[in-house]
Amino acid sequence: MRIEKASEKDAELISRMISSEFPYTEANPENLKKRMQRQNIRLFKAVEEGKIVGFIELEFLDNLFGVWRINGIAVEEKHRKKGFGKKLAEFGVEFAKEQNALELVLLVSLENKAAKKIYQNLGFKKKGLWKSKVGGKKAEEWSLQLEDKRIA
Repeated sequence: MRIEKASEKDAELISRMISSEFPYTEANPENLKKRMQRQNIRLFKAVEEGKIVGFIELEFLDNLFGVWRINGIAVEEKHRKKGFGKKLAEFGVEFAKEQNALELVLLVSLENKAAKKIYQNLGFKKKGLWKSKVGGKKAEEWSLQLEDKRIA
């Protein structure tokens, strides 16, 4: 499996994956293309045997405090349990480090034990319950503090 930057031609397939995994979002190819054009959004695809099997979207939130957020990670159901979600999460951490991020944050469903295990193994810490439900479900906010490489 390799991870590479998604292009506008990937928008239809990825928007279907977003709709499937995050049905509370308004995912459609045109909206996704607009998001991809924003300077603070990075969308990457996971490719296995020439087919997109997953994605990760990252968003730059705060320049002063160097905060990036993982907006979503998803792997097609038939490709789960192969370590692709873990590889996408690891990629997200490395990408944030390359951008000199000081913190990487995310929201995860309270019920998503598999994802929480991945995040915990990568060093993320649970900050607490999110103030409102996400897609009708309780969610937790998690955070990973990264090394400050800025010159003092």
